[in-house]
Amino acid sequence: MPPSLSHLVYTLIGFAWPVFGLVFLILLCSTEWFAFNVVQFFPLAVLFALVVGHSLAVSLESDLATRAVYFFKNGLPLVFYRRFALVFEPAAASATFAGSTNDLTACFGQPALLIGRRRVLFEAVDELYLTFLGTLEVRSFSSCGQVFEKIEAAKTEAQETEGEKSEASAQSAVNRPDVLVRIPLSILDLKEQKSLVELFQKHRPGLTINDRLHDRLKSPIVKGQNLIQSLGAALLVFALCDVTFATFTWLEMLKGYYGAQMCMRHPEEAQVFQPGVDPKVRATQLFNQSEQLRLHPSPYSWAYRALFANGNSQAQLLAIKAETLYRMGRKAEAVATLEEALTA
Repeated sequence: MPPSLSHLVYTLIGFAWPVFGLVFLILLCSTEWFAFNVVQFFPLAVLFALVVGHSLAVSLESDLATRAVYFFKNGLPLVFYRRFALVFEPAAASATFAGSTNDLTACFGQPALLIGRRRVLFEAVDELYLTFLGTLEVRSFSSCGQVFEKIEAAKTEAQETEGEKSEASAQSAVNRPDVLVRIPLSILDLKEQKSLVELFQKHRPGLTINDRLHDRLKSPIVKGQNLIQSLGAALLVFALCDVTFATFTWLEMLKGYYGAQMCMRHPEEAQVFQPGVDPKVRATQLFNQSEQLRLHPSPYSWAYRALFANGNSQAQLLAIKAETLYRMGRKAEAVATLEEALTA
């Protein structure tokens, strides 16, 4: 019962976004990269974010991290990434796994489900309850027992047969069972969800299932469902690439404006921009490069249009452009640019 491919990608992208944000902040606050065209390195930045995100997800899913937060998570892993659970059935003398672990002896003796470091015996489960948010609650009366509304009537019925006793107890119990573990059922494909419930029913006949879970089990398995989920995951990967390209283009644009100002104000400190014998010529080149990026952005970048083609962003860029023009001695153009920024 491995987690679905879409869940794996969603988790990976979820960790990659903060890594990308950290890389962006480092570039925004540093000048060591000014000798390079940062836009050309956006694929490496995406790859770096994915690799570091993968490493973080694996670390948080590891047995070491699970042990460290055992008090808070009751043995469940911090995240579900590449593995879901270990199912051990001694009668079959086999271990069916949804990931990699060496803790096979933890389930020895009785059929059980091992999630992280949380072990749940199948025979201890009395109810499966699917919540509104899609979490599967595995419940049991083993620790709390059953409380009956009419004890004497229950005792009288219990004397007839053992089967009637169980049926009467299940129907007359007024207390709710304890929750043994909460499983994020949505990380599994529908086929694997049905297999998991069937596994509980196999080892615990007569298991109580709520209506929401029953309706989920009756849902047909659509052939294209996994493809649709995979397309959603691919869209997230594309969004990460697009946002990286857009922000790196913006950084390159700011670098050009800043370099033009440095060449005019402190040419001796602008060696990274190679001002040469005529800093004003180099400043004009850097200014024109930034203007080319501002006026002719990539037409295929949705993120650039969403982040930097709006009025607020354009006004900020025009203000930076006006300051650059002023440093270059083109004061009339600077004033006109500021007026344009007011109406952006």
